Amino acid sequence: MAVWDKLPYAKGKRIGTIRILSTTYEPLHDFECHGWHELEREGGLWNSPGEYIAEFLRANEGMLATNYVWRIEFEKVEWDGQLERTT
Repeated sequence: MAVWDKLPYAKGKRIGTIRILSTTYEPLHDFECHGWHELEREGGLWNSPGEYIAEFLRANEGMLATNYVWRIEFEKVEWDGQLERTT
């Protein structure tokens, strides 16, 4: 699946390719069950799963931790013309 820096019709540029590994529809609060490993996968910008959830809720006004969200797991295949190495 192609990845763009912004929408193609808004003069977006294709920046890579990803492979979707799984999709799950689950309550946002389930993120805490996935733990610290998931924080690293999200970029390591938060100090705890609870902080991640709180930030998500602040960015999505009116949403509750019990609301369901799509969780999409993917891997990079190609990024800016360079193939990702898999071990």
